[in-house]
Amino acid sequence: MNYEEMLNTREGVATHKTELPLGMFYKKLIEKKYRNIIELKQDLTDNIVFCERLKQDCELSNRLNSNYQLRYVTKEDSGGIYAIEIESGNYQTFSQLMEQNPAVVAGKDFVEETMRKLVDVTKRLNEEGVYQICYAPQMVFARKNDNTPLLLTHGSFYQNVGDMDGFYEGLEDFIAPELREGGEADERSDVYGLAKFMECLFDQMEMPLHYKQVLKKATSENPDKRYYNVSSMMASLKHKRSFFKVALWTIIVILLAVAGVFVYFDMRPQPTDMDYIESGIQKNEVDPYDESFDLESELGLVPTDSLGNEMTPEKEREMAEYKAKAEQIFRKRYTKEAERILAKVYNKENLQKSQQKFMDISREMNEELVKIQVELGEEADLSNEKSQRIASEIIETISNRLKKEINMGYGVQRGGDEEEDEPIKPSDKNKNKE
Repeated sequence: MNYEEMLNTREGVATHKTELPLGMFYKKLIEKKYRNIIELKQDLTDNIVFCERLKQDCELSNRLNSNYQLRYVTKEDSGGIYAIEIESGNYQTFSQLMEQNPAVVAGKDFVEETMRKLVDVTKRLNEEGVYQICYAPQMVFARKNDNTPLLLTHGSFYQNVGDMDGFYEGLEDFIAPELREGGEADERSDVYGLAKFMECLFDQMEMPLHYKQVLKKATSENPDKRYYNVSSMMASLKHKRSFFKVALWTIIVILLAVAGVFVYFDMRPQPTDMDYIESGIQKNEVDPYDESFDLESELGLVPTDSLGNEMTPEKEREMAEYKAKAEQIFRKRYTKEAERILAKVYNKENLQKSQQKFMDISREMNEELVKIQVELGEEADLSNEKSQRIASEIIETISNRLKKEINMGYGVQRGGDEEEDEPIKPSDKNKNKE
């Protein structure tokens, strides 16, 4: 019992009250012990259907196997249910937590751990055919000692209950658009609600790019364009976070490599009074690459069993063919784009510029290469690691060839891997004529 509770014990009164969509939340001294009570709103207790659904919700909450679900019991008198009593502990809503301590969101792994735990309990609810619907900070609780997120009641029990228009008053933005129009809740509506909760966690700080990308899809107005469940949303978040780490190191490595090339050519002695022979390498006049791309029409297949169902041997063969074809298409398309981008950097004109200007051009090149890798990799349904590895191989191959072409501009090459010939001087030409 804390100091505030000790004072209230002497005075025989309840502690500070907090208004929730359900009613007033406070601690009340009952039989010399403080209890967590939510005194339900009068218009809810007068609704017979609501009271019956509350009992069903209470039964589910008490048997749900999750550490992130609050247990509670209904309190009744001669007039029916008038309140619910939550299991013992010290709790507050997330809106209170972020108002009193906004810096908590910036804590190491706070957002990631909060979302992981809410995804865990939501997944278990969805397996029971139950949907939370609204994840407003006023409806998600936090344990005071460790800020663990906890759910209490679940919105799908109260859908289509008469006189419930005011239940989510002021919280409409946290509810999927199709539900506001009278649609039925499903896993995609919980994807929307949970994403809106995650969005409000970043009200006081800058949201990382990978979170923005995930939230854009998760909060789509069209439910068919969202993630199909909260687990797939969380998996995409982890996938994108790891990719951005890899992409950052890739950019650093490429910048160092480009800087090395610049230093090499900058320090190389410049030839004078010599005749240059054009490179014998022919450029393709006809574009061998197809501009159009449609994954379904190109492959003739569409990935199946996205829900994790066990695949037959025939389906496994189809999936293997799909992945091989997807990789082939990615290589073809990325090679073309890399040729175009790298050719703008690896040329004599750029190498004669100042080191700062050359580095600026190279930095823009790297950003464009990474952006195209991400876009083409997602279209071909390749993992970040796979597309990044293939892109690195293609970049290295094209860079080496372009460097070789630039070297040939300083003289003549023979015999493939043989050393460069000495530049042909005018006097040598006259001797050959004789």
